[in-house]
Amino acid sequence: MFQEDPQALAAAEKASTIESGDYEAVITGVTVQQGRDGKAGSFVITWAIVDGEFEGCEYRQYLTLSAAAAGVRAAFYRNIGYVRPEDGAVDENDFIGKYGKPNLSNNDGSVKVNRVAKSSRQADEAAGGGSDADFGV
Repeated sequence: MFQEDPQALAAAEKASTIESGDYEAVITGVTVQQGRDGKAGSFVITWAIVDGEFEGCEYRQYLTLSAAAAGVRAAFYRNIGYVRPEDGAVDENDFIGKYGKPNLSNNDGSVKVNRVAKSSRQADEAAGGGSDADFGV
């Protein structure tokens, strides 16, 4: 018998009602998904909204690791304030706690992260303004 978690189900239902748009968020998790049949894998990035009605709601972004998408990754790194090491050895765990402003599109309850812009919180943090309590990071 499978025991459903009613709180997780309710949170997922609420998250599916968000309107399309840009939201302040923090990265709370990152994994690497391996590609199949010799294809490039992806970073699977978990974003959590940091304020408003949807605070705490999480959304996943899949950022391809293909060579052709280097420009997309470069923009992602820049917009979350990640400084890529000169040797190119990216540690995805260093993304955790970084702020961004993901653009979400909601297509009948299926929410997708399209792109990420710079967050105003990122600028505040860089200026020494601190951040919200670690927000579970």
